[in-house]
Amino acid sequence: ADNECSMCGNPAYCKTYGLEITTVRPFNIFGERQKIGIYGSLIPTMVENAINKKPLIIFGSGKQTRDYTYISDLVSIFEIVFNHRELAGEVINFASGTNTPIVDIAKYIAKQFKAKIIYVQGRPGEVMKFPADISKAKKLGFKPKVSIWAGIDRYINWRLLQKSLLPAPSKYSDFLHLRRLYERFLRPN
Repeated sequence: ADNECSMCGNPAYCKTYGLEITTVRPFNIFGERQKIGIYGSLIPTMVENAINKKPLIIFGSGKQTRDYTYISDLVSIFEIVFNHRELAGEVINFASGTNTPIVDIAKYIAKQFKAKIIYVQGRPGEVMKFPADISKAKKLGFKPKVSIWAGIDRYINWRLLQKSLLPAPSKYSDFLHLRRLYERFLRPN
């Protein structure tokens, strides 16, 4: 099974065995309801620290860049893929197309909460730049709609709402939309 999974990005393998699999590679997804963890949760971790009056921690110089994808853009990614069956066997990167330095994210969050930023020793082997080539996604009509900054603002508002500091949430939910897509296209009959 492991070998089969590693081959799913191979168009010839998919064609030979009749697999209609498109590999979707979203980069650094963030947004409402994201859990805080040790991997890939920079924005939620920094926001949580800022809310709790703790310093925002940057490993190394903070010049490391990442390409982020807001959750609502992830929904549009799956709409594109579900509507293009001819993509079977393809591997497609989805992201904003913009590399953002971690230090810029920390400064943006810190400014909103008047939080302190501290720098600690960098992690060995950390990748300094991790850009996403989204040219294939753009050819399919993908265009990110939510900037990193607007996404951070949305996440902060949602997080504060969880602490009962803001009015009731809106009826719109990106995750409900994603669930409807799942039920429409993937749910077994």
